[in-house]
Amino acid sequence: MNPLISIAASGAAIVGAVGLSVLPPDSSATAPAIVDPYPVEDPFPVESPQRPLAAPQTRETLPEGYCPQVFETAPLVGFTKPETVLLSRIAWLESRCLEDILGDLDHGVSYGILQIHGPTWCKPSRYWPDGYLQAKGVIDTCEDLFDPAISVIAAAFIVKEGGFEQWSTYAAAVNG
Repeated sequence: MNPLISIAASGAAIVGAVGLSVLPPDSSATAPAIVDPYPVEDPFPVESPQRPLAAPQTRETLPEGYCPQVFETAPLVGFTKPETVLLSRIAWLESRCLEDILGDLDHGVSYGILQIHGPTWCKPSRYWPDGYLQAKGVIDTCEDLFDPAISVIAAAFIVKEGGFEQWSTYAAAVNG
């Protein structure tokens, strides 16, 4: 027998054996059930038990008291489901979901949808000469907080540093 044919046949046998070893498992096996570790009532319940087969032509309006910009972004930066609901409620109470709003003009300035307090989080201070959020690499200037996605990222740092209680609307959001 030709040695090249012999080598090719051996190679095919090896590839075939390896190929069989990486086939997907039998599809009749059942996957383990996924359990939601954060069983929280959905703040946006579906009105009918069946979801539509096609996407709706218009965006469904959220219940009053929740900001979609925050609710959709918060899980992407690591907030749990209950924290996402709480943060969205805080945004509603702080700004009514307005992104480019300035507040607390008598006590420093707060920025954006989450009304992040400038003197505390993005202005130079004794402990953070460039500003806390600048030192963490979240923003360059306080005005960056007008972007809701950046505000949510900043909120993750603020919550890690001092908790949700950093917002004066925390208690109202919890009881909301």
